[in-house]
Amino acid sequence: MAQTVAMHNQARRAVRWLAERGVMARAVKAAPRRPYIEIDQPCPDLAGAAVEITQTVNGLRRRVWAARLGGCVVTWAEGEAA
Repeated sequence: MAQTVAMHNQARRAVRWLAERGVMARAVKAAPRRPYIEIDQPCPDLAGAAVEITQTVNGLRRRVWAARLGGCVVTWAEGEAA
């Protein structure tokens, strides 16, 4: 229970940090080890700390970036801006 509350607080702080920089969270997902936050476009601070991941699903490739932020994993994909 305490771990769930801690993860919720981590996600809330990370979403607030992103919002202060003009980044909107598309989704926040609870995972067994840490929260995942999906965004449309990163701020420069986050983009500089990101790792590029190439995913292939059913023969289709896409690039996804991931960065750590306050105990959370923040992800965004190429060309998925709303």
